[in-house]
Amino acid sequence: MQRYCILILALWVLLSAAQPSRNATSSSTFGGSATTTTPPNGGASIGFAFQTTTTTPGFSATTTTQPPPQTPQPTQAPVAFPASSPPAANGPLPAGANGPRLKLPPPMPSAWPGVDNAVLLSGAVLADPLVTDALAYVKSVVPESVLAIPPSTQIDPTGPATIYNSDAVANCYWPKGPCVRANATAYYSPDVYACPQANTWGITYDDGPLYINGTNDTPDLLNHLKQQNIKATFFCVGSNSIKWPDQVYEAYKEGHEIAVHTWTHHPMTSLTNEQVVAEIKYTEAIIYKSIGLVPALWRPPYGDIDDRIRAITWALGYRTAIWTTTPLRDTGDTAGGSSDAREQEILGNVTQQFFPAQPGFVSLQHDISNYTTNVAIKILDLIGQARSSTPPTIGVTPMPVGQCMNIQSYQGSQTPPSGFVPPTPSGLPSGTRNGNTTFSAPKISGAVGCGRVVVSILLVGVVVVVLVVMVVFM
Repeated sequence: MQRYCILILALWVLLSAAQPSRNATSSSTFGGSATTTTPPNGGASIGFAFQTTTTTPGFSATTTTQPPPQTPQPTQAPVAFPASSPPAANGPLPAGANGPRLKLPPPMPSAWPGVDNAVLLSGAVLADPLVTDALAYVKSVVPESVLAIPPSTQIDPTGPATIYNSDAVANCYWPKGPCVRANATAYYSPDVYACPQANTWGITYDDGPLYINGTNDTPDLLNHLKQQNIKATFFCVGSNSIKWPDQVYEAYKEGHEIAVHTWTHHPMTSLTNEQVVAEIKYTEAIIYKSIGLVPALWRPPYGDIDDRIRAITWALGYRTAIWTTTPLRDTGDTAGGSSDAREQEILGNVTQQFFPAQPGFVSLQHDISNYTTNVAIKILDLIGQARSSTPPTIGVTPMPVGQCMNIQSYQGSQTPPSGFVPPTPSGLPSGTRNGNTTFSAPKISGAVGCGRVVVSILLVGVVVVVLVVMVVFM
């Protein structure tokens, strides 16, 4: 009997040793682990988790890979709208005694939305506490009458065309006019649409980051900005930022201002209140994951905004930044095609209209494609040539929007927290082919998994030998 007890005990010890640890390092096929494992295809290792479904286009699994434990973050004090006076000029609203709390920095979600911009945020993505807690806070501080403004109807699922279903004038719907709010109220701040000082140029780039091969993409644009000693504002799309978080960090590290441009780039007035919050908070979270800071500025895609969207985003701590329309300071790099003739037209317009001394303005450019980024780079080259000519032929100074407005670029701290680890350099993320992301079930990282297999085989062999010895000699 004693021999059998010893045999059972030995088997239990050996088999227990062969089991993988619950806390062992693992990685998904998108971004790799958040420890030292290097993901395949150069994906960025910053601990992303993706929730995928079989019913959403572009997804191929039904699993969630949990990120590593997050360092507990402090909680922002409860905030409430003042009874009469308008909110402060920048940042979260004044603190109140009661009500839901808005966390700053944001908690990391249990899973990230997909990167297909044609797919609206829905389902489990909206049920994450990142969204539900922020939405509860918004409802506690924004008047119900404002939140009840009906969403517009999007006509083109990949463009700005919408039918506005309420009073465009009363709600200051930007595409009609365009309409901007120049004065604060109890539930939104003034729109940013021009720099207040003469001869200041708020230079901005929307829709990135973009990484292809270092030519006519965001890294190339950053190099040219550095050559000209120009700092700019990058309005980042969340679905691109999660693919190339290191490019978001590189832009920040070079001294540029990072701001929010939503996750899917849908017209914001066409979304529900819940979706609006999700668009902001997921983008905020991935930017915080990338640079350790929470932006203070955001820009609505296509300029699509009304008072409902102003109020929601202001409650979340954001100033709305549009661009100057009188006179128009949109380069038009996404309109009129991509021919050489169109490029020369854009460059000529910028030289003639943007360069002369004039009232301060905010421009619109994009780093969303090879073409738009190439145009942006050539504009920077023209700025350099104009500066070096004798006398200089440019009378304005490019700078980030926050600088020209004399407001802070980030909510709360202006420096990343102690111990912040930037994302690693990446090309196309793991699981991505030609910009279309696919997902699969989590797997054990290669080296760790191989080692476990070898150890398990050896331990099973030892068990077999022990059994044979005990049967023969006992």
